[in-house]
Amino acid sequence: MSSSPSPSNGCRDSGDSPEIDLGLPRDFNLTDHLLKKALEAGWADRVVFVCKDRVVTFGELDDLVNRAGNLLAGLGLQIEQRVGLYMADSPNFAALFLGAIRIGAVPVPFHGTLRPYEFRYLLRDSRVRMMIVDADLLAELGGILSESPWLKHVLVYGPCPESRHPSLEDGLMDASPELQTAPTTLDDVAFWIYSSGATGFPKAAVHLHHDPLYCCEAFARSILQLTEQDVILSLPRMFMGYGLGNSLFFPLWSGARSILLPRIPEAPLILEACRAHRPTLLFATPPIYRDLLQAVEGGAAADLSSLRLCLSAGEPLPPGLLTSFQERFGLQILDGLSSSESLHVFVSNRPGQVRPGSFGQPVPGYSIRLEDDQGLEVPPGELGNLLVRGDSTSPCFWNQHRKTARTMLGSWLVTGDKCTRDGEGFLFYTGRSDDMIRVAGMLVSPVEIEQNLLALPEILEAAVIGSADEQGLTRLRAFVVIPSHLEPSRDLSEALRARVNAEQPICRQIRWLEFVPELPRTVTGRLQRYKLRDSG
Repeated sequence: MSSSPSPSNGCRDSGDSPEIDLGLPRDFNLTDHLLKKALEAGWADRVVFVCKDRVVTFGELDDLVNRAGNLLAGLGLQIEQRVGLYMADSPNFAALFLGAIRIGAVPVPFHGTLRPYEFRYLLRDSRVRMMIVDADLLAELGGILSESPWLKHVLVYGPCPESRHPSLEDGLMDASPELQTAPTTLDDVAFWIYSSGATGFPKAAVHLHHDPLYCCEAFARSILQLTEQDVILSLPRMFMGYGLGNSLFFPLWSGARSILLPRIPEAPLILEACRAHRPTLLFATPPIYRDLLQAVEGGAAADLSSLRLCLSAGEPLPPGLLTSFQERFGLQILDGLSSSESLHVFVSNRPGQVRPGSFGQPVPGYSIRLEDDQGLEVPPGELGNLLVRGDSTSPCFWNQHRKTARTMLGSWLVTGDKCTRDGEGFLFYTGRSDDMIRVAGMLVSPVEIEQNLLALPEILEAAVIGSADEQGLTRLRAFVVIPSHLEPSRDLSEALRARVNAEQPICRQIRWLEFVPELPRTVTGRLQRYKLRDSG
């Protein structure tokens, strides 16, 4: 990891907002600050989670966290060792995540749509000693779990009669509800969040015990003005930093109630959840807001009168969608920019100060800079590489020395985003510097999608870019070269697209597939995707 910026970046100590002093002691454990302070505030009987028919209070969650910590420790998990969580959002996910942190271990949430080779990679990269897996996901893993030499225990959550692995529920029931917190410090590693990598393989952003509290003070207090009267409905999942903050850290910090939907349902069921639970804050991504709007236009019943704020992150919010949603529901959507490395939102629009097409201004406690390729700050209106500084940013990527050195420049984080900034400090997104594409809230590697295309015998060459659909949302467009004996046609395009999209999550599905005689390349053979973008 680079310890300081290069000489050309010596002016980086200027910024937009002073960092927040949390006033924390050196000896510190995140779970004590969140849960014990909640109990001291008299919130033991206050509901913190509602998940299907299950209601969990702060006091019950503290008991469950202790049981989870004792269960993990009893199986041999030690301080600083990792435990993988491959689970849907639930109170048990929260308890295991916090229970691991309470004993000084490191929870590592795994993405919810992993394919076998990705799961195999994460097991090898993280070297987790234990895995907790939802029963309905266990069958997808085949024999992969047995391949890891570091994995010692697997616990299964949910009914799974044929599993040879022990039951999580039985283990929690038998564990003691009393637990001594591990002697950690505020700078100990608390958890990892996996972020997409430029080659398609994820990389683990390491986060420390104090990082979530910084996000709470900076965003939940300053932007959301979150209180114990709020009810939160977050559709982004807790394996993401954005969802983890919304559904777990923010309600524990504020005393708010969190509505957990194990997996993202279709738009009509989201609207039903809003009617039934009366959330005051809705966290989503642009495609979800589009789906909600289309569902209502198609006749679905909607009552969003309980909402005071709608939040969006993951990919830019199209101005037309923002306007249509506001006209239909009378609600503004606050678009913002977050990343796994920053943990949560660090640039955001404010209530009553929404600028369409912009991510907004820096959140209090964060500073941003736009630099050219030589590390010099660019003036307003000019395109630059975005850097952010704030005390929630990850100090390093696990086991990624060179990537860390290029990304963490002293106290500054290179986001990989290219943006412009107007004279009032509003940030406008233009793309990714590493060709990664933001689709449906996830970073997608075009290289990975191109490799999927090239696995089809009918395709000789392939290039993938991001393009805006009719609603202005980013989707994948593929350009392919086929053998001369094949005739380009709409039927062939649809057939190839269907085959490559099979069993792929939405963020990796190709929306358009076009035939071209050749792909633009440099004299050395390097693909020039920007020419394909410019031609569109």
